[in-house]
Amino acid sequence: MAKAKAQAPPTGKLARSGLVGKTLARAAMKKASALGRRPFIDAKRGAALEARADREIAEEIFEALSTLRGAALKAAQLFAMELELIDASLRQELTKAHSEVPPINRALARKLVKAALGAPEERFAHFEQRPFAAASLGQVHGAT
Repeated sequence: MAKAKAQAPPTGKLARSGLVGKTLARAAMKKASALGRRPFIDAKRGAALEARADREIAEEIFEALSTLRGAALKAAQLFAMELELIDASLRQELTKAHSEVPPINRALARKLVKAALGAPEERFAHFEQRPFAAASLGQVHGAT
């Protein structure tokens, strides 16, 4: 599964709902495919196939939540701590919401800094384009 792309989070209700719907549909298709093939192969391979589908589904869910940012990633952090509520592979993937959130792209970060503080090159002696940390509600850039 590809890493979440560094992109601006979708802002409109339709775009956000579309992302959620697309992710759920793809997850349902993967699970149905794995379960549909299971009776035709031996139990060990069937279980491995289903486990692989579960991991791929978990990765897609985390990628969607990473794209949505904010409250969606906060929810992922909460679900990652609930041991009995969700499958182990999904919980393991959602744990990434604590420390492995992909940063937004550089152009968007610059635009947001510029809107809040002014142009980085005018405001700071040095501004790191690459963030050194990213989380659910923001990211951190070095600057002097």
